[in-house]
Amino acid sequence: LDESYKKVNISFSEDLYKYCKDTNLKLKILSSQLMYLIYTSGSTGNPKGVMITHNNIHNFIIGVTHQIDFSANKTMVSLTTICFDIFGLELWCSLTHGLKVVIANEFEQKDAESFNKLCLTNNVSMIQTTPSRFLAFLEDSSHLDYLKNITDIMIGGESLPETLLKKLKNLSNAKIYNMYGPTETTVWSTIKDLTNDNNISIGKPISNTTCYILDNKLRLLPPYVIGNLYIGGDGVSKGYWGNTALTNEKFVIFNNNIIYNTNDLAYYTNTGEIIHLGRADFQVKIRGYRIELGEIENSISTFDNINSCAVICHNLNSKQILCAYYTSSQDIIIDNGEFYNHKFIWP
Repeated sequence: LDESYKKVNISFSEDLYKYCKDTNLKLKILSSQLMYLIYTSGSTGNPKGVMITHNNIHNFIIGVTHQIDFSANKTMVSLTTICFDIFGLELWCSLTHGLKVVIANEFEQKDAESFNKLCLTNNVSMIQTTPSRFLAFLEDSSHLDYLKNITDIMIGGESLPETLLKKLKNLSNAKIYNMYGPTETTVWSTIKDLTNDNNISIGKPISNTTCYILDNKLRLLPPYVIGNLYIGGDGVSKGYWGNTALTNEKFVIFNNNIIYNTNDLAYYTNTGEIIHLGRADFQVKIRGYRIELGEIENSISTFDNINSCAVICHNLNSKQILCAYYTSSQDIIIDNGEFYNHKFIWP
């Protein structure tokens, strides 16, 4: 704890602890009761409160720690605000298994040099973050010493670019995990170990979790057929606080069980892994063709020196056109034109 509390006249006293006992609190809490309520806007922009139970979190902890080694001798760095549900991995998965948790302050979360110092000082071995934040840290190549000590890298919240995966493998010997899951099914629902695999997928469901690829009539689809991704199991939350209509719309009955409609497009491979294709509502239709913008973004991301990109549909002179916006580590030259950082100039 730093000494900033002195600026607001807060004092600490041993009296604060005199009522503490070394026995468990005599509370009767059922696993079906709510543990917390967290608001998420998802891709809609409309905040909605997701009701997470004790059983949801318990299953999440068991499912994640069965696949990722949370040993008591490791140290987890927390880069995530408490308002983001993936903070739960940094907190509960770590503390329930005896790990030390180092919380990065607001400046350390953004400044590569300060973050590097924090990790080195505390011998950090585990890190969880989003691809965009990791890419931002990697831009400053002079402050990446901490990666030599990292044993486990967990990435999620956004699509994992191939360029980031390649960079991490070149810079670190850590195990690399791609994580996927909406807030409504409790933090992470699938995990893929990409340490020795360059084929990016979101892997397979964690313990007591089932993923379904269904068509619009809730019929199961065979491997390699694209459909809507639904998630069922012990991670499925109770729905949205005070919004029965939306809960009934998104949480549906399938084979006598409640499953959640992620509104994401995906397909199964013949090995049982799930290929995630992005949001179903991010599809556009141009000249009669349905186009998934995420697939174009993924293709652009495979080019060297591309850090991130976004593709959107514009109307130009009554015609629909696709525009790609990107950031790169240097200017990119192509035939008959030149890519400059953030824009594309074509003759």
